[in-house]
Amino acid sequence: KMGFNYKLNNLLSCLGIIQLKKLDNFIIKKKKIHDHYKKEFKNMDNLKLLMPLPNTLSNYWFNVVTFKNLDNISFKKLKLMCKENGIEIRQVWKPAHTQDYLKKFQQFKIYNSEKLYKKSVCLPSSLRLSKKNLKFVSRKIKNFCQINIKT
Repeated sequence: KMGFNYKLNNLLSCLGIIQLKKLDNFIIKKKKIHDHYKKEFKNMDNLKLLMPLPNTLSNYWFNVVTFKNLDNISFKKLKLMCKENGIEIRQVWKPAHTQDYLKKFQQFKIYNSEKLYKKSVCLPSSLRLSKKNLKFVSRKIKNFCQINIKT
């Protein structure tokens, strides 16, 4: 059997404790980033920002947008546009039931997860993003949608 040792050494433990003291400020900054995207994309019919569920406490770690009517060609164009403009996006996690090493286990027909995977990306959400960076990202995503995504 394979095992892993996830214990931290003393130095990394100290860094972790210091970071925990900053956690509330990190979450406040992450929420501001989320609120920016929420405001920028609120009137757009061709994309939807993932929102925290009611009565939940979110850490706003990632900002995921799902594009309506995004086909493979448009998805490639989106990736290229972001790369050309220095915008780092990443696709959301591949659904577990589609990954090779899990295919031998019980299977379910989970169509929504596969659709979301093909149409969703994580937008830049670093604590280091400036307002100027956020406006740039939002503008590029909105322009892309106007040109490439049908409502």
